[in-house]
Amino acid sequence: MSIRQIINCVTLSNDCHLLAIGLQTSEILICSLNPNNKLYSMKSTKELRYLLNYTNKNNIQNNTLDITSCLNILNERLLIGHTSSIFSLAFEPNKQLYLLSGSQDCTIRLWHLSTWSCLVVYKMHFQPILNVTFALNGYIFASCSIEGFICLWTVGKISPLGIYPGCGNSGP
Repeated sequence: MSIRQIINCVTLSNDCHLLAIGLQTSEILICSLNPNNKLYSMKSTKELRYLLNYTNKNNIQNNTLDITSCLNILNERLLIGHTSSIFSLAFEPNKQLYLLSGSQDCTIRLWHLSTWSCLVVYKMHFQPILNVTFALNGYIFASCSIEGFICLWTVGKISPLGIYPGCGNSGP
């Protein structure tokens, strides 16, 4: 991460193995805090084709690839998808395989932390999202935005379970 990045928010996973950092540049940086707990992802198709061609040319072990050669192993991962600053992050509390992010782009995203991809984009707010939080069951979450609306959601639906307008002044 560049030293000149502006950090808007941070959150720590319950097991203290992962740190999520919300950046002004609309990106989310996930860092492994445990040196023995690396972050894995599959190599790109281009990289896998190169490896397969290499093994074919060199007759390595009957043209098979070792699974570890197909993986990228890193201490950091970057999640890209929002179009504006990240203001809030929340790890799913149980398995910690999911991360919620709330942004100035007025959307909430649900990220899968094994595939490093966005699963769902939730849209209901008309102003920047100030906070997102999971319930302890890891299935229900709440969001609030500058316009003062609080939305209650389930991870399985793209529309909110409930909208609670005017529940106090959420703005600065």
